[in-house]
Amino acid sequence: MKNDWHKEDIKAALRKGGLSFARLSRETDYARQSFSVALSRPFPQVEKIIAGALGLHPQEIWPSRYCKNGEPKVARATRKNITRQARVYVQRAMGR
Repeated sequence: MKNDWHKEDIKAALRKGGLSFARLSRETDYARQSFSVALSRPFPQVEKIIAGALGLHPQEIWPSRYCKNGEPKVARATRKNITRQARVYVQRAMGR
């Protein structure tokens, strides 16, 4: 089984792409702290945003948090719907 990326590797990959948690926060309407939380605890919606910004799927970054079919293993108490801005950002980042 592949290991999850180290949180510093995730932050470095974002920086290399000219991104930051602050910028992702502004573009998606999630608090900047939500992105920090996602580095250490499951937060599927924010994981999708981070992965999308890197051009990856969340299970590529956090394989321990996802089933083989791509569904999160543990559901976190989250907002009922991803905000419109977050959906648009993820779709744009994933090339859809």
